[in-house]
Amino acid sequence: MINNLIQSDSGEYKLGIFDLDGKFTENRTLHLNVEGNSLVRIGVIAAVFCVASVCLIASTVIYTLQKKQLKKEDGDPDDLTYAVVTAVPQPDRRPVKKKVEEEVEYGQIKSAG
Repeated sequence: MINNLIQSDSGEYKLGIFDLDGKFTENRTLHLNVEGNSLVRIGVIAAVFCVASVCLIASTVIYTLQKKQLKKEDGDPDDLTYAVVTAVPQPDRRPVKKKVEEEVEYGQIKSAG
């Protein structure tokens, strides 16, 4: 009887047969085929599935958080402050003319008298 077999134990085995005195009598070949699912194999498959699921969920969460962070850095419209800006027309400004002083000649007037 062979106990605790796993699927990888399947294969060809060569047996040497001896009598009660320990004298070799013959060689035989045994083909062993282990079928069925072992609990260990099912456990490994379940563990791989769980790890893959956790990695997928974690990467989705990280991607979503990074995307939100990038929106905030780029100026997320939810974070903007709005203001109403009105243009007020300027009154027409006339060019200021500089007063030009006229040239004045002064002379002497002599009067008799």
